[in-house]
Amino acid sequence: MSLPTVVTTEWLAAHLGEPDLRVIDATWYLPTLKRDARAEYVTAHVPGAVYFDIDAIKVVARGVQEVRTDRSELGVLLITHYQRILSYLQPDKVHVLIDGRIVESGGPELAERLEAEGYEAISR
Repeated sequence: MSLPTVVTTEWLAAHLGEPDLRVIDATWYLPTLKRDARAEYVTAHVPGAVYFDIDAIKVVARGVQEVRTDRSELGVLLITHYQRILSYLQPDKVHVLIDGRIVESGGPELAERLEAEGYEAISR
């Protein structure tokens, strides 16, 4: 199934429950609004949706960076679909896997290209 990036509520209602559809609730509010996105998700959310704490990316990135700095003898393997974490961590190497095999390797610019052009631009 090829999914659009943005959909209407009508489209979502018509497709809920389809096996290839994943709904991720990444709701976030400015601190000045004094709203709790996670609590609101628990109270009411789209059926089948999972909650994604977008601020947790910063926490994970800080932890990984501490390991890289404090334990330089250790290697770090980060597997992600989220370009945003790479805003906080500078990868040494980037590998693109499709169907369980590496199809392209490069530096940080490969992740930027993938974000800009999508998987379709990466050769199989």
